[in-house]
Amino acid sequence: MENTGSTEQLSTAHTANPDGRLARGEKSREKILSAVFSLYEQGVLVPTAQQVADESGMGIRTVFRQFSDMEALYVQGDAILQQRFLERPVFKPEGDLEQRIQQLVNNRFNVFEDYAPYIRSTLVQVWRYETLRNNYRVLVNGLRTLMFKSIPELKDKPKHVQCAAEAALGFEVWDRYRAQNRLSKADTVESMRVSLKALLALEN
Repeated sequence: MENTGSTEQLSTAHTANPDGRLARGEKSREKILSAVFSLYEQGVLVPTAQQVADESGMGIRTVFRQFSDMEALYVQGDAILQQRFLERPVFKPEGDLEQRIQQLVNNRFNVFEDYAPYIRSTLVQVWRYETLRNNYRVLVNGLRTLMFKSIPELKDKPKHVQCAAEAALGFEVWDRYRAQNRLSKADTVESMRVSLKALLALEN
């Protein structure tokens, strides 16, 4: 009877162990991904495995036990950010053209302000990893679609005007205003608004 009980205990422990390992593994992955995001926010746009290990408080072996390589880590982090972006409240501008322009540039500013460290990291690595390249294209396409929904007047403009409007509202221009020109939020929004209005005023 004692042997049977011991066997049952071992069997129970054996079946419980995988769940425990999975939970620990998931917790480790979350810590590693949080460390990557933290490094992005600190300006470390292409963190090394050692930097991720140090930031997460884990060993470098644990990092590579959870992620096969750094590409897998970057891609998983990007997928999480994509999901967060999709879960943002739906933006529905209303009113006349002037009001919709103001609402759109405010929304665009807030999106870029929230995601700037992560977008900068993606842009640094986008030509190295196809998945990041594809995901960034999805983001750009989504912003383009939102621009046309917000300002349908742009649909009647020539292609070069549409592209110029997209650039005026794009991350690269926003980043120049904020990081290089060191503009305030108000001045950045106003620069974007003025650019968009000027393009809409162009004759076809």
